[in-house]
Amino acid sequence: MSTSSPSDAVRKRDALRQRVVRQVLAGLTQAEAARRHGVPLRTVAHWMALHRAGGEAALRAARPGRKPRVLPDAALRDELLDRVACYRPVDLGLGGPVWTGAALAALVGSVLGAPLSAALAQRWLLPARRGAAEPQPLQRLRDERLADLVGLVYEGALAAVPWAPWLERLRRILRANWATLIVTPGAPEADALLINAGPDGATLLRDPYATYEVYSRDPFMDLPGDRMLGIEDVVDEAAWYASDFYRRFVAVHGVRYQIGADLRAEDGTECRLRLSRPLQGGRFSRADRAVCERWLPHLRRAVALLGRLARVESEREAYAGAVERLQIGTLLMDEHGQVLSANGAARALLDAQDGSGLHDGRLVLGRPAEQRELARLVQAALQARAGAPTAPASWAMSVQRRGGGTLGIALRPLPLRAAAGRAGQPALALYLSDAERRPSASNAALRRLFELSAAEAALAACLADGATLDAAAVRLGISRHTARTHLRALFDKTGVRRQAQLVRLLLGPAATLG
Repeated sequence: MSTSSPSDAVRKRDALRQRVVRQVLAGLTQAEAARRHGVPLRTVAHWMALHRAGGEAALRAARPGRKPRVLPDAALRDELLDRVACYRPVDLGLGGPVWTGAALAALVGSVLGAPLSAALAQRWLLPARRGAAEPQPLQRLRDERLADLVGLVYEGALAAVPWAPWLERLRRILRANWATLIVTPGAPEADALLINAGPDGATLLRDPYATYEVYSRDPFMDLPGDRMLGIEDVVDEAAWYASDFYRRFVAVHGVRYQIGADLRAEDGTECRLRLSRPLQGGRFSRADRAVCERWLPHLRRAVALLGRLARVESEREAYAGAVERLQIGTLLMDEHGQVLSANGAARALLDAQDGSGLHDGRLVLGRPAEQRELARLVQAALQARAGAPTAPASWAMSVQRRGGGTLGIALRPLPLRAAAGRAGQPALALYLSDAERRPSASNAALRRLFELSAAEAALAACLADGATLDAAAVRLGISRHTARTHLRALFDKTGVRRQAQLVRLLLGPAATLG
């Protein structure tokens, strides 16, 4: 005859609670779950209330005859502390407007499924100060956690997945199944950007909803930016739940209740904040909405910051691309002479096998005298950047290549920033150029600019690259007569009469940057 230990019975009971709750969350009604597992309906309702209050950790049963042992689960403690920071006890049905030891005990007890004393709840929930036995004062701890959440809002603009940590925290605080931030597309050909935090973490999504056509059909839009509204505040709920849009793009994600706000920055950047719950999660309360509304002003500023950063990055890419097309090498160097970055043109110029190059993150020239001159110019430019009087006003040198030709190097101090002096911060820009390397004219740009044929554009590109007419004919595999015919056509279409004038025109910014 086999017997099971009390601990086995506890584990089986815990597993039953979790199984029932998961099935209800998946769509099974509480009554059906009660019948299927042979438990009273009120028991299923109690388990669902425990899960809403504290997640799956709240479904663990206390052992009979023993005082509940509270294990220091850091993740659970952090989640409860966030709720303490954002809510009042009365908002959670735990007492008055001020957090007391009794209210904390009720909160922790609701999660653990067993009563415990105020002293035990405070010892577990409130960490001790470093070097002290007493727990941190609750108000200070609440202020620190709120400040941390504010920091996540602003740091979110710089994250690889924008606002992912903040959305995940917000979702857990509000017991939501999804927390979503949607960046409005600027044009019908663009897709919306969805940052979605759910049970499996936060992701950057581009799904069918993200297309402009579908996105613009969402009736839950054009909301105020200073308060959270529910779907029931905007549309008729019965019609909404019966709509094709809800069935195809909302219900499939287990969404029943939603609250949201639409934020608009001064520069026109717009995004939508949405929080959702399943049917079993219940509607969002007025207190839940107030928690979200606390962050809306900060989120609006962070969205504006993201828009500004995006414009700066677009400008940087445009300038960097232009410099690259003009065959100008660019190096960024810190105050210690360490090269932080080099564009493609710089690497091509330094890979010419003439002794100059990048070694261990430093620019090394082929001759000792040139290396000493470079070091002197770097120090002079850094002194000028720091405000010390120095001469000359510009810093440049030339390096003789072993195979012939000259490499020009010009230094330019960068403006002092708040992080100046730290390793890894750009202090100098070095520009490299070689007279033998000319900017290349784009065939496609030449054809568009001067309405050239493919053959005429190919000849024009060869001439712009420095080839003579005879050499260009050989390179293209055409006769000299054909080349001269194309050249006459180039003169007619560009309005010049000399080959030298044609080359200057072909090397202009419009052709080389096109």
